[in-house]
Amino acid sequence: MPSITLQARAKINWTLDVLCRRQDGYHEVDMLMQSIDLFDTLTITLSGKKVDVICEYPFAPNGDANIACKSAELFLDKISSKDGVHVHIKKRIPVAAGLAGGSTDAAGVLVGLNNLYGNPLSVDQLKKLAVLIGADVPFCIEGGLQRAKGIGEKLEKLELKKPLHIVLVKPEGQVLTGNIYNSLDLDNLEFRPNNDRAQKALVEGDLPSLAMSMGNVLRGATRKSCKEVDALCDMMLHKGAWGANMTGSGPTVYGLFENFEDSLSAMRALRHNGVEWCCALSTANECTTII
Repeated sequence: MPSITLQARAKINWTLDVLCRRQDGYHEVDMLMQSIDLFDTLTITLSGKKVDVICEYPFAPNGDANIACKSAELFLDKISSKDGVHVHIKKRIPVAAGLAGGSTDAAGVLVGLNNLYGNPLSVDQLKKLAVLIGADVPFCIEGGLQRAKGIGEKLEKLELKKPLHIVLVKPEGQVLTGNIYNSLDLDNLEFRPNNDRAQKALVEGDLPSLAMSMGNVLRGATRKSCKEVDALCDMMLHKGAWGANMTGSGPTVYGLFENFEDSLSAMRALRHNGVEWCCALSTANECTTII
């Protein structure tokens, strides 16, 4: 049976600004997103007569409840195929953590199926399917460093001057993205990130400027249900991070470090502070890698 295995990487937000709420309920955003070297492993097999998804992770949904199922069904409908598909996900990316774990799996299914069928769809066609699944899914088709506008579907691909090193820390608990956006008070934001300056800093490899420019307007809403967010960002700075930020709707936070050795040292210190999960890793130039 035809099969493919690939790695689907998580993302962080260097910046996340929300401009307005649209009449359709979605929010207009302006953000800089970055793939990181934390990934789920997907094995996709053409098999049977239906779409089936098995996810190896506590409390992660299987079958129709998994976003990867919708992704496969949309792709098969697009190419008018009646084949069945089995998707097995070995999950490493924490769920409901602001890291696009579900979105990257959905994008991985689109990319993997497209490869299995001989690439009948272009990258742009895959992205058009992706936006029907979720706002972060179009980014995850290619990943790397991109600036995203609209609801996340208007993408500008950028190039990092050099790999950057981060520490990820997830406190206990989960955050639902919809709840955070719905509680956001756009008329009383604490701050807005400087996307233009952050973009320039990323392209030029200017860590001090990046640290001063990055930010996330959702942080104020998330801290109401997860007070550890601010404390963990402060700990990152105390351990030598150039800057610290929350990714997505949280509650995961990250610190930006000068080199990998510094990030490892910070990770070893932070993992003893009662956090649920902690790791040190680097940025990645792509989201999906076929192995």
